[in-house]
Amino acid sequence: MAAQRADVQRSWSAGSGVVTADGRRYLYHTGNSVIFIADSDYAVHKNQGYDLLTNSANGGVTAEALEHRFIGRMVRK
Repeated sequence: MAAQRADVQRSWSAGSGVVTADGRRYLYHTGNSVIFIADSDYAVHKNQGYDLLTNSANGGVTAEALEHRFIGRMVRK
């Protein structure tokens, strides 16, 4: 697990969260049930994000790739 940075603030509840880092806000929702994965990330400052719904055990790998591509950083780590 990545070390916590002092300039990163996290708030979350029931699968949804808000991360503020470097003065930028990111919204996310995630959840899974064995192989069903739901993942959603949104970078407020970019007005850009994605939603992913999958029934694949490899959905986490896909979610990480999408997060890097559309958000530009790992929001939850």
